[in-house]
Amino acid sequence: VICLIFGATLVSTERKDKVFKTFSYKGIVAAFLAALCWGVSGVVLKPGIQEIGSPFAALLVSYIATVLVMIVASLGKEHREQINNLNRRAFITLASSSLFTSLAQLCRYASLRITPVSVVDPLILSANALLVIFLSFVINRKLEVFTWKVIVGSSATFAGAYLLIL
Repeated sequence: VICLIFGATLVSTERKDKVFKTFSYKGIVAAFLAALCWGVSGVVLKPGIQEIGSPFAALLVSYIATVLVMIVASLGKEHREQINNLNRRAFITLASSSLFTSLAQLCRYASLRITPVSVVDPLILSANALLVIFLSFVINRKLEVFTWKVIVGSSATFAGAYLLIL
């Protein structure tokens, strides 16, 4: 728990002027809301997967619900224009990301079928932090910021989550 708190505190105390010129508190709030929704989704998802028994079927139901929500959300003129103006490079990037997201969700659903959510989601989220730093350094080095606080904080968070599930 100390590692988790230390890691999260260290990452979140990075000074604005050192990280991004476009640093946004709205982005931080959205990230915390995403974390909240992710946490709720695992708790709600576990009984559904247990009932269905198939991660494939559970993922299909989840994605059908997602498509319905996105259709309603895309009814606005601004969203339609953004979709219509999507260039080839952006489309390929987003489609690739979606493929990895789908595979990640399928693996998460398969794991939740046989392992408690209290073990699965913290492990996924903390390992994700380390993988994101590594892959961002390899792929998006010019777009991301790598400071000792981010690297040590993320590593401490992963260590804390791993120690919790032992």
